[in-house]
Parts: sequence; structure tokens; C-alpha cells
Amino acid sequence: MKILILGATGFLGELVATRLAREGHQIVCLVRNTDITSSNPNIEYVQATLDDAQAISEYAQDTDYLLHFAWDTTPGTSKGQPTVEAVNNLLPTFQLIDALQTVNNC
Repeated sequence: MKILILGATGFLGELVATRLAREGHQIVCLVRNTDITSSNPNIEYVQATLDDAQAISEYAQDTDYLLHFAWDTTPGTSKGQPTVEAVNNLLPTFQLIDALQTVNNC
């Protein structure tokens, strides 16, 4: 199975990516920083951001699943700033959903 993971360098995303790759799944991780390496041949890192609709559409075309763990803030950094949460996380997530409307297998 081929799985596209957004936010694969965060705590949950990294754990899930590693586990799924160990189980034999082909994992494509869209990440902001490609300085990351993995010794697992089933993990591929591709540089892209959550707002890169073209990259997301391209890599989602031939995947079985897309897992979204990407988030720009933590509760401690956005406490009392709901606008920051909306702009940095909710808006890009809605744009992601919009971009996925053009993908054939969604």
C-alpha cells in the first residue's frame, strides 16, 4: 500500500510513518525540510509545504491513503490566539481539502 503523509516529521507523524514503513508499506512524506534521512528504504521524503496544492495533488494521485498530521502550532504557542490557529492551521487544511477535490482517487 502507498501512503502519503503530511507532517511526517512531527511526533505522531514520524511514529506512524516509521511503523507503516516497517510493515512494508511505501511511504511518501511531504516535509518542509528535506535534510531528514531514514534508513528505511520504504520512506521517501519530498520537500513541499501544506499550501503547495500542486505537490499535494501530484503525490496524492497514486496513493491509497493520505494521512494529515501537519500542524504549525502547539497549544503552548497559540494559547489565547485563535486567529493564529485559524490562519496557520485551519485555512491550510481547508486549502488541502480543496486541492484534493481534483485528485482522481479521492
